[in-house]
Amino acid sequence: MSILSSVGKLVGLATLLVAIGSCSLNPKQDPSQFYILTTAVDGDAAGAAVGAARVAVIGVGPVRLPAYLDRPQMVTRLSEVQVSISEYERWAENLQSNFTTVLGRNLEMALGTTRVETFPWVAGVDYSVQVTVVRFERDSSGTAQLKCNWSIIDLDRTTLLSRESSYREAAADATTDAAVAALSRTVQRLAVDIAAGVRQLPPSD
Repeated sequence: MSILSSVGKLVGLATLLVAIGSCSLNPKQDPSQFYILTTAVDGDAAGAAVGAARVAVIGVGPVRLPAYLDRPQMVTRLSEVQVSISEYERWAENLQSNFTTVLGRNLEMALGTTRVETFPWVAGVDYSVQVTVVRFERDSSGTAQLKCNWSIIDLDRTTLLSRESSYREAAADATTDAAVAALSRTVQRLAVDIAAGVRQLPPSD
């Protein structure tokens, strides 16, 4: 093997090592962005008042999501029969858990009570609110939609109240942040309607 050939191979190896080192020092950035639902600002939950729930303990859950939403990626509805699943816009935590927590906190504010537990609850509850989500996504314009069925159930597993609710909230602008804020507002509106139903219940002993 000639000296020039050996030198050429050494130069090539050195170039490869430099390239590998450069990659390790400058790793490719992850373009993913992460989002969470948020509760209403205290006092913004319209209709907040202490009703029959001032004594009763309300359990929120379980909340059931359709399979197409049970994923980390955010979903955008393009039409009645088509959705888009984002690769890089993701929920920062399990959507079912985030939805349940935010709904429970909004319900506390709407009822003016702290006696709200989220599923799975440790202490006993007097009534439970079960929610089956049908739709919960933004559309291509950024408008958020929540469509769900919900029921209030007593300790004997008797359904005391059952409703179908649908909400639409326009995003403030075209950003994903605004779309998530709009989705959060639909959960707030659901909490206000559930609170109205809870106030119709007989007070707990």
